[in-house]
Amino acid sequence: MMRRSGILVSLVGLVGSLGLSIAQLWGAEGVIRRVRVSESYCHLRFPAIREETLFWPRPVLKDPSDGDIVDFYGPCDYDPLGKQEVARQRAQLWRDRYNEMERPYMNKRIWSRVFESCLGSNPKPVPSIKSGQALSQVQSSRTSTEPRRSIQSRKWARIVTVGITLGMCGAVAQAQQPGKISRIGYIGTVGPEARNPNFEAFRRGLRDLGYIKGQNIVVEHRSLEGKVDRIPSVVAELVQLKVDVLVSPISAVIRAAKQATKTTPIVMVVTQDPVGAGFIDSLARPGGNITGVTRLTRELSGKRLELLKEVVPRTSSVGVLLDSDAKPADALKDYEAAARALELTLQSLAVRGPNLDLERAFRDGAKERVSALITVTTPLFVRHAKRITDLTIKNRLPSMFEGSEYVEAGGLMSYSGNDAETFRRAATYVDKILKGTKPADLPVEQPTKFEFVINLKTAKQIGLTIPPNVLARADRVIK
Repeated sequence: MMRRSGILVSLVGLVGSLGLSIAQLWGAEGVIRRVRVSESYCHLRFPAIREETLFWPRPVLKDPSDGDIVDFYGPCDYDPLGKQEVARQRAQLWRDRYNEMERPYMNKRIWSRVFESCLGSNPKPVPSIKSGQALSQVQSSRTSTEPRRSIQSRKWARIVTVGITLGMCGAVAQAQQPGKISRIGYIGTVGPEARNPNFEAFRRGLRDLGYIKGQNIVVEHRSLEGKVDRIPSVVAELVQLKVDVLVSPISAVIRAAKQATKTTPIVMVVTQDPVGAGFIDSLARPGGNITGVTRLTRELSGKRLELLKEVVPRTSSVGVLLDSDAKPADALKDYEAAARALELTLQSLAVRGPNLDLERAFRDGAKERVSALITVTTPLFVRHAKRITDLTIKNRLPSMFEGSEYVEAGGLMSYSGNDAETFRRAATYVDKILKGTKPADLPVEQPTKFEFVINLKTAKQIGLTIPPNVLARADRVIK
């Protein structure tokens, strides 16, 4: 940022120097141009005085004969080249012509100071300009069209140079002005020090949009650490910090935030139907202060059972690992509808946090002779993903999960929306809100990319061969 400001300052200096050099070249011109514009007057083009800069004001008079705009007029036989007195004579002439203007365009007090500084203490008089003065000899060095075109070209060149200089100055001032540092609140299942691919995808999305930690953005990350009872206090803390946007992939957090604030924008990345959960009015018009993306987790329940049945065609009983504190009834209903069509029996294996008795749940599954396992994802289960996948390997159970983070931890398969893409999309919502768009005007998006992930290393550990036709459909294979 500082290097960029330095470069812009150098460019402004260069443009300014160039502009002053152009003004000095104009001032060095030593030819008087006389163009007769009426019977009594000639247009006199004097060389600019040495002190003239780009911002030097010059009176412009209108010729009553032909209406052309020229600099000023004088007798056609008047020779102003008096060497040292050129500047003084012209300043005297300018002052006289300015006093004759009916509607001066600049404050007379300012002009008076300019004239006096040019004239000095003993100004010499210049010939008066009278409308009826006779002309003895008239010599015209150029036609009336060419000088006027030259004058207008020089005026435009000067205006363009001034505009470039002012524009560059404005760019430097904007670059040097410290920008606002936006504050983003993020509530997740694990802390930022733990490897969380979804949170990393969100941060990458912010970086791709130009948000750099410590320069123009600060992320206030909070972790529940499996303690659902902390949700109200964590939400209240971030609201009191006056974060610009609050982001979370946890439905319970979104519900608590909706109750805690009506003004702080909230970006959700939830697994359940946000309309059915009461978070928004509709996907197209969310209303209120909540928007974001939905992961279609529940809508993909039937597809997961189909893939599991293809990999383990002889299975007839599937265990469903549930978090009793997460109200899993709706999730279980979605799987039951698909199970009936596939002629599968589902066995509910419920556990309760924060200290999950997962070993007991797997023992209950063995008693019920389940031959495969599906896990209904919750923030608590994500935190214990490694424990769950280790137990599926230990019990040699083919497993299907609702997120790729489980497969990366050692699970067999997952089918879901592309989580990395979904969390990157959440970053675009943050960007739009920070730029002034209201959450109510941002439609909720659904994933368009889905990911089927298989862990061949786990398949080998439990002695399972993945059918080639299934393996060919995998979007990602972990070996």
